[in-house]
Amino acid sequence: MNVFFARSKPYKIDASDIARDNKVVFLGYPLPRPGCTYNEESVHACVTPLDADEDEWRAAKSAVTKKYATQAQANRNLAAEIGAGDIALLPCAQEGVVYAGIVTTGFELLDRPPWFDLFLSRLPAGQRGGPDDMGWHAAEVAQICRVDNFVPIAISELGQLRASLLGRARFGRVAIDGPNAHALISALMQGRRERLLWTVEPEQVLVRLKGGLTPTDFEYLVVALLQLEHPEEIWHALGGSGDGGVDGAAIDESGRPTAVLQCKLRYSGEALLPEAKGRLRNGTGSLRRYVAALFHPDHNLLDASGIFLDARTITMLVIKHKDRLPVAISLRIGRAPASSAVSD
Repeated sequence: MNVFFARSKPYKIDASDIARDNKVVFLGYPLPRPGCTYNEESVHACVTPLDADEDEWRAAKSAVTKKYATQAQANRNLAAEIGAGDIALLPCAQEGVVYAGIVTTGFELLDRPPWFDLFLSRLPAGQRGGPDDMGWHAAEVAQICRVDNFVPIAISELGQLRASLLGRARFGRVAIDGPNAHALISALMQGRRERLLWTVEPEQVLVRLKGGLTPTDFEYLVVALLQLEHPEEIWHALGGSGDGGVDGAAIDESGRPTAVLQCKLRYSGEALLPEAKGRLRNGTGSLRRYVAALFHPDHNLLDASGIFLDARTITMLVIKHKDRLPVAISLRIGRAPASSAVSD
C-alpha cells in the first residue's frame, strides 16, 4: 500500500480547505492539449489526462517547458500508482497536523467540479482565462482522487515522515525505515498510539532515535553531543545549501578551526567530505574529522583519518547527556521528571 502527500496549494493558491471539505486530493500540473485554448466549462476538452496513452502524453509534454514537463511526468507516475486503500496526506503545518485519508478511487479528471467557482474566486483578479495566465491553473483542482474522510494527525506523531511532509515538494511518496508508513498512519487515524515510557535502555533508545529523527534533527543532535563532549570548543551547525558537505564545525577559544562534522542518517560507505582520503588541515595542525550515522553497515567504513560516530556510540552519548538534551525529553529518554506546574 502506498502513502503519498499532496499540498493542494497550486501556485501558492491555498485550496487545502476545499480538498478537505470535498474529500478529494488535487493532483496538479495539468498538461494542456496541444493547440487547445483553456475552457473552464470543459476541462476534458483542453487538458491531457494523467492516464492518457503514451503518444498523446508525449505530444502534450513537448508543448510545455522542460521543467513543467518534468513535474507533470512525476505527477503522472505517482497517479498511476494510486489506488483504493492507499493513504493520502494533506500537510497543514500552521495547524500542527497532517490530514490523512484512505483513497477510495484512483485518478479522475472532472469537467467542472462543484468546487470550481470557489477556487476560481481565489485566482488573482483578471487572470482567469487564456493559456498564458492563471486560468490554466484552475485545471489543477479538476485532477483528483477521492478519499473516505480526512482525519487530523499531529505532525509530531509522525517521526521521520516529517522530513518529506515539511519540505518544498508539492507531492510525493512517503517511505520510512522501521514500522511501515501505511501501518503507522492507519493506527494513528484510528486513535491508536504507543505511549512512550521513560527509558535509558540502549536498545530502546536506539529504536527511538532511528524512528523519531529526521536528517535535520540528526544533524543538530550530533552537533549538540559534540558540544557537550568538548565544552572547551565552540560548535555550530552549518548544514544547508552550499555547505560543501560539512554539517557542523568547531573552533577553539582563539578562533582556530579544530573539527568538522558530516552527518548521514543512512550511510553505506560512500565518500563524504571532499578530503575523505587524507588529513584535513587548519593551517597549523590537523582537524578532527567526524562522520555520524544511525543507519549503516556493521563495520566502520571510514579511513583511519576519520572518527566514525556509529549508532551505538551516538546512543550511549545521548544516554550520557540525556539531562541536557531537549530531544531526549521529546523521545522520553532518561528518568521521568517530577511533575511541576508552569505558570505565567
